[in-house]
Amino acid sequence: MSKYYDYWIENNKPSYRSISKEFNVHESTVRESIKRKIKRLESADQAEPGVLAGMKALGFEGQPGSGWIKSQTPDENGFTYSFHFSSKQEQIEEEAKMDSIAERFIGTSPIKFKPSKPTNNKRIRKAFISINDLHSGSLAWGKETGYGDWDLDIAMSRLKKWLSRLLNQVKEANVDEIILYYNGDTLHTNGQVPMTATPGSDHILDTDSRNFKVVDTTGEEIIYCTDIAAQIAKVRLVIKRGNHDGDSYLALLQGAKWRYFQQPNVIVEMEPNNYWAHIFGRVALFGHHGDKIKPDRLIMQFLQRYRKDIAEVDHITVWTGDKHHRKVEQFPGVMWEQASNWCEPDQYGSDYGDTAMAQAVIYDEIEGEIERYTVKASQILTKD
Repeated sequence: MSKYYDYWIENNKPSYRSISKEFNVHESTVRESIKRKIKRLESADQAEPGVLAGMKALGFEGQPGSGWIKSQTPDENGFTYSFHFSSKQEQIEEEAKMDSIAERFIGTSPIKFKPSKPTNNKRIRKAFISINDLHSGSLAWGKETGYGDWDLDIAMSRLKKWLSRLLNQVKEANVDEIILYYNGDTLHTNGQVPMTATPGSDHILDTDSRNFKVVDTTGEEIIYCTDIAAQIAKVRLVIKRGNHDGDSYLALLQGAKWRYFQQPNVIVEMEPNNYWAHIFGRVALFGHHGDKIKPDRLIMQFLQRYRKDIAEVDHITVWTGDKHHRKVEQFPGVMWEQASNWCEPDQYGSDYGDTAMAQAVIYDEIEGEIERYTVKASQILTKD
């Protein structure tokens, strides 16, 4: 018999969602299991009157299965009955098999990592890694641009290698949470048409491979890297829009959402706001792709929007990207950091392209930034 159906009947038929939370399974698993049970009971009601009488006499429900059972004492009409029924254990095992199969097809896929153990830190430490301007799907020829080659395979290899190197350093820092912050232009195009998402864009982008393949492959690598990070500490996964992928980034975000559905070790932020904020202790981290607004104006926007939340904050950093080169500037009470690009520039961007670089910054809830690790295009890992 179905445990979900029994619970459903015993508790006056509550919603499938509430049952799924009670048993910690996917809602669709509960729905399909209850529907199968109802269907079996309805099919039993449609049996011949003689069969129903025999089932009632023997105390069975359902349809004939495996194993013969015969009544020894005639009923009030002088009849005895013989049915081919399955045993109780067989029914339980069959139900478990069906639930298992249903879970594989309609439930959340299994996570391949072992959740990290809590730290014994007296103060909260977090690692912040900004993945800016990966431009997955871009195509560049180094001899033409003056920088490195770039295509889908190179982009995926760099994402995996650079994050793995940074995470190896983060592991030694003993952090409580890793923030993987994809700050826009993770994808090079906004769809099949090789152009940016910016209205009025008038230049054609050099692209590698089909859009479906680019999105599918990029999403897979984001999951792979997140799984690695989640073995070290809890992960906060943030995927934001850029001027190139203003709509297409949603495919990556939705894929991550359902991959880590009900997984306590990974938080996938679903806020649609272009202005990202994360405040803990005396630290405030703000983020925006950096397009359409100048740094001083952007900083004022953050201070205005979150003025009530930062009354006790001592360390404020506003992170942007978009411009494909690193730049740091101190404003009154605020540090603005324009992170470098992860990609090699294409022909269009080669005039302002810079050597690609990635960083992991360790923040202490009281002291603010305390450590920083860097990976450069030379593939040499250094500690700032």
